[in-house]
Amino acid sequence: MNDQVVTFIHASDLHLDSPFVGLADRYGPRVRDAATQASISALNSLVRNAIDLQCDFVAIAGDLYDGVSVGVRARAAFLDAVHTLSEHEIRVCVALGNHDPLDEQWLRSSNLPSNLTIFDSSEPEVLTFPSRSGLVVNVVGVSYSIRNESRNLASMFLHKSALDGSAVTVGILHSNVGSVKEHAPYAPANLDDITRLEYDYFALGHIHSFEVLSQRPMVVYSGTTQGRSFKSSEQGAKGALVVSIRPEVTPVLRFVELGTFRFEKILVDLSSLELGEDPLDAMDYIYGVVSSEISTLLEGTSHPSRRFLLRVVLNGRVSSRIRIAEHLREYTDLLGDKIVSGGGGDFVILESIRDETASYFDLDEIDVVSISESGGFLSLLIEDFNTDGGHLGTGETTTTTEAILTSLSRLRERSKVSSEIIALVRATFSSSDALDGFNLAELDRRVIGEVLINLQARTESAR
Repeated sequence: MNDQVVTFIHASDLHLDSPFVGLADRYGPRVRDAATQASISALNSLVRNAIDLQCDFVAIAGDLYDGVSVGVRARAAFLDAVHTLSEHEIRVCVALGNHDPLDEQWLRSSNLPSNLTIFDSSEPEVLTFPSRSGLVVNVVGVSYSIRNESRNLASMFLHKSALDGSAVTVGILHSNVGSVKEHAPYAPANLDDITRLEYDYFALGHIHSFEVLSQRPMVVYSGTTQGRSFKSSEQGAKGALVVSIRPEVTPVLRFVELGTFRFEKILVDLSSLELGEDPLDAMDYIYGVVSSEISTLLEGTSHPSRRFLLRVVLNGRVSSRIRIAEHLREYTDLLGDKIVSGGGGDFVILESIRDETASYFDLDEIDVVSISESGGFLSLLIEDFNTDGGHLGTGETTTTTEAILTSLSRLRERSKVSSEIIALVRATFSSSDALDGFNLAELDRRVIGEVLINLQARTESAR
């Protein structure tokens, strides 16, 4: 086997000194200090990994900083990291992005460490050097000149054959490849613009989650090194990729967790739970699921610092008698008290509990009087029944289902258009009429559909 290999770390979107607005005021100094230091701690972990693995270089695909007004602390942290890597003969190659375009004088300074290359913005530059194992390496990159970069920078890269075709070639770019709608369209490009280059590896930045766009040639987003919110792209373990490339072999990737502060969302499905009317039943079940998920998270993290901010999301279909929304504040307080924070600098903190459940109801349990007073088509059906001698809403055993069945049967006999009547009932269930305190527009449409189908079948058999 050929022992010649190029090893490097692909990182992007470090957002050094990201402010984490609001965390300090809400959760106190321990969380504030952890959040404030998180992005720089991730950078320091990156440096340690690069040294331990004896990497040839570190590729940073943009958004090194959180904004063009770079603070002294962030600048000092980055330059310290570069100097430390220089002592171990590790190069740092940076293609700047929308948060750190090439318009600051210090980035152009001649006093920057000699192992640091910040690619120009006019056209892609090529940096050529030997790896530790003797392979020739071409690193090709281009930076943004302004924040709102609209050029297709990927189309400006030269094909591998136009360079030294025998060299291991790595591209670096901050770009929205494929025009992903959830992200700003900076330096928009098509995947074909990159795969046609036939580079051995293309390191992308801008999207904050890990994603392999192409295996051959390999085109990859490494994701951010430190999550910053509960957005889907910011949740979970964050870090960088260790990339190993051997001639004529598909690159090997290994994720290393760098982020010290994790945002996690825990889903709790209540649909399979037989809940009574006591809200503590739901609380006990939620706590059991969350506790199990927390244990899994703590066991699964590869980073020595275990700091989690949790958001619990309740979903599934639950009985309308269980007023989840009315107890959310109590659930949040109780669950927050039950979750035990770790010692030292570690902690697990509950940010909130969100209710995304859908209610279902039994027609036989709905108060007929409430329906009669609410107006709408069901009210007209009940009025029609009562006009013809019925007494809906006056007896304890009379139900809404009976009212609808009887009215439907009578109207069908008169009009002979059952499908239209069913359509009217469906429209009523989809309206915003309040039934027994519930907004029908918020109810699960699939459950309502099942009820109507069953109702129609029962009406057919009652003729």
